Amino acid sequence: MSTPTTPDPSTRLSFWHLLGLHSFAVVQPILEQLAKNLRYLQQQNFSAVSILLCLALHLTVVPATCWMLITVLRRVRCQKASEALFDFAIFSYCLLMGLIAARWISAAGDLLTSGVPDFLIALAIVPIAVAAVWLHHRSQLFRQLIAMTLVGVLVFPVSFFLSPAVREVVFDWHPSASNAASSNIAKTPVVMIIFDGLTAGSLLDEADQVDAVRFPAFGRLASMSTFYRNTTTVHPRTDHAVPAMLASVYPEGDLAPVEANYPNNLLRLIYETHQFDMTVFEPVTELAPIALQQFKSHRSVLAETWDLFDTTSCVFLQISLPREVSTHMTRLPRAWFGLLPNSPTVNRLLKGKISYPWDNLRTEQVRHFLSTIQSGEKPTFHFLHIALPHYPWSLLPDGRTYAPNASIATLVPGLQHETISSDPWFAAQLWQRNLLQIQMADQSLGQILDRLEEEGLLDDALMVVTADHGMSFLPGEGLREVSGNTLADIVSVPLFIKTPGQKQAEVNDRNVETIDIAPSIAEALRLPVPSEWEGHPVTSPDRKPRKRIVGLTNTIIEPDFPQRRQHTRRLIETFGTGSKDDRLGRLNIVPELVGRVVDTATLPDSEYSAALLLPEPGAQANRPVTDATTNDTAYVPCEIEGFLLANSNELPLKEPVIVAVCVDGTIQATTRTSKDPNDKNAFSALIPWEELTATTSVILIEARREGEQWEFRRIPATPASETPEN
Repeated sequence: MSTPTTPDPSTRLSFWHLLGLHSFAVVQPILEQLAKNLRYLQQQNFSAVSILLCLALHLTVVPATCWMLITVLRRVRCQKASEALFDFAIFSYCLLMGLIAARWISAAGDLLTSGVPDFLIALAIVPIAVAAVWLHHRSQLFRQLIAMTLVGVLVFPVSFFLSPAVREVVFDWHPSASNAASSNIAKTPVVMIIFDGLTAGSLLDEADQVDAVRFPAFGRLASMSTFYRNTTTVHPRTDHAVPAMLASVYPEGDLAPVEANYPNNLLRLIYETHQFDMTVFEPVTELAPIALQQFKSHRSVLAETWDLFDTTSCVFLQISLPREVSTHMTRLPRAWFGLLPNSPTVNRLLKGKISYPWDNLRTEQVRHFLSTIQSGEKPTFHFLHIALPHYPWSLLPDGRTYAPNASIATLVPGLQHETISSDPWFAAQLWQRNLLQIQMADQSLGQILDRLEEEGLLDDALMVVTADHGMSFLPGEGLREVSGNTLADIVSVPLFIKTPGQKQAEVNDRNVETIDIAPSIAEALRLPVPSEWEGHPVTSPDRKPRKRIVGLTNTIIEPDFPQRRQHTRRLIETFGTGSKDDRLGRLNIVPELVGRVVDTATLPDSEYSAALLLPEPGAQANRPVTDATTNDTAYVPCEIEGFLLANSNELPLKEPVIVAVCVDGTIQATTRTSKDPNDKNAFSALIPWEELTATTSVILIEARREGEQWEFRRIPATPASETPEN
């Protein structure tokens, strides 16, 4: 019996094998991620040349460099070293393909949640990659299969650029549009506002009417519009909910929120009339026509190419390495998630597409939007999508901030990966922050109504105010995970439509979905409605028999679903209403202690100390809403946030510690440490901001109930700036 012979290394070592494997292991995953996130390419306005150069680099740099080293080693007669390097390259590419497949399997099966780490799965891939190297040595058939991977060098880029959505974003190509211009179009100003994360029930009182005391601007709008009280979103995520609303379609798959994927959306329809001056504030999605884009890149082609190459390389590492490793080794830039830096010139723009960072500068965005509302020769179309009351929860009702550096990535006690703490007290505190930002949204709406009235546009305007989705603050539930318990919180959104000349209030409980909004606007403006739109105008005699929510699973519910009013009932129980027992600004775990005078100088020290995560309150308190020199939102340090440490550095979780906040000798807020072990002894409290001055003295004290009496001990606190880093 003859034994198989090892092939001549010169016939086994091939540059084409490396190039083909590289296209499958590296290039294809990168192109797939770019195709899913076309918003990044569009927002960053990369030139086609830069994208092509970046692709060329990804295709050639690594395999060419590796082959050059192999060639040099062979020429200096280091044959074994060259073979070892080639084998290592084959092993690495096979391992990468296996790791990417394993990550997909892990995500699909939710194995990480089940206790199976990615690292363990990665270890199982190693023998497979070793076997591939062995087969490459021994099997001619296997080498032929590897050689066939060379088709990926051509197929993957071609299929990427043949995608209509990619061609539109990269090459500014789109099908010839039908001219919607017509003398029949209503020449009326339009204002459309989408508040992000606003549950309809949060605006209501015990009679299921708008709580005009707590939210006076929404009450004012309700008095001159039709309030569609039974409106629901079709998706709990912004990047699907907003395109669904503007394109009047139920979301499908994982389409990037760009115009190329939703070509017949409302913004395109308005643009093609050529009858409106358009101003579009669109921080998350990219559905406005590219011609309105105001963010222009002034970087060189080389700078753009390197920026794109660097970002996509980080993306590749994130999707290929085990999550236990990738989160520490690489950090994706904010731009990849659609979080733009603030442009120093953006606040001077009055028309077109205006892009702000999504998760900050919200007060500044409102001020800018107000400045763009001006009467002119043409009717105006004003569109504002703003992250209010969506987290980061950092704004007071008047627009000032108590967490100036907060962003979407900021960790908040009581919220772990969009799951609410199991501790009801911490869940209530998160809800309080959300409601304060609804009051900020209310103030913004009031300013917009005032501005429209000043410009003589309010009476004649078509005004639509809604939200993309709601949020749930039930203990232990997902912030945006639709379930039987959270249904009313997440899917119910407000919808106010004020038609031109309307002055009478109306409440309508017909079954409405957010995909019905675009057809309603089109009908009011007498615009042609695209045939693929799935919604119906709110005035249509057709009544939908069911509601549909698309997300991780499709959900069909009855129009008057039983949970519909639960959100408002829980809100009133926790915070009261604006006119009755209002506890929104003064939420306390021990209300009877608030207002008690305490001589803090004579108190003994507690056995606990506090490590603060924010600067101490008091400094710079009660500044005006904006700083005249910097135009920045003013900082009001009214939040206390941190965690307690015992002498042993471990605090028993069975006995939460009550923490009272003493302001100038008087207790103004009470809170306690969390019962949820995930919060690790955290505590937080909001001090009534009107109680703070620039010379305020804030002391933390531990409150213990001894029979009918309360005993107090002073808690030494380490300010955030002095807290040692871990």
